[in-house]
Amino acid sequence: MLHIHLSETKGEVEESIKKHGQSPIEYLDSLGLLSNRLVAAHCIWLSEKDITLLARRGVSVAHCPVSNLKLAAGIAPVVSLLKAGVNVCLGADGASSNNNLNLFEEMKTMAIVQKTACRRPDVMPAEEVWKVATENAYKAFGLDTGLREGALADLSLIDLKKPWFTPETSILSHLIYSISGGVDTTIVNGRALMIDGVIPGEEKILEIAQARFERLTA
Repeated sequence: MLHIHLSETKGEVEESIKKHGQSPIEYLDSLGLLSNRLVAAHCIWLSEKDITLLARRGVSVAHCPVSNLKLAAGIAPVVSLLKAGVNVCLGADGASSNNNLNLFEEMKTMAIVQKTACRRPDVMPAEEVWKVATENAYKAFGLDTGLREGALADLSLIDLKKPWFTPETSILSHLIYSISGGVDTTIVNGRALMIDGVIPGEEKILEIAQARFERLTA
């Protein structure tokens, strides 16, 4: 697998055209780097040709909406990418440009920003948002997933008794637009990392993080 940040800023694209006579995506394609083994983060400043190339080569795009907004990088054409058949998944970029790395927040932000960008409230329905955040991510990395015997045991258990799940209409819609906490248990590859909202050793981890921050900023 190859991961790269690609066409994240307007300046990046302009510099590539000035230096190579091609967009960053066209240039990578000329080097033979566009394939279904490439996960390209951001992909904001795209031409129609860029989108066609990404789709044709089977590239997966990791969309990072909160980071893109915080850095004022721009709005990725997610709806156009999906329509062209590009496998778009969801990312958070990193703590230095996002802060909380909350995937639920990323889902909501992606949905409402794309609706606004397209000026259409019907684009990015809850089912599609959920697919981008889950199934498309599995596909990008070739992971064997799903609720079945032999699949990776990567699970999050949600407390549905929280007030933001009331009334009981669409659980999926609540998960994307209403949730404000409530993840009870997380399991990664069969190992429980958090149970009943408790992460073993969390206090020690926070102490270490604070100490290292103070050392770096002293």
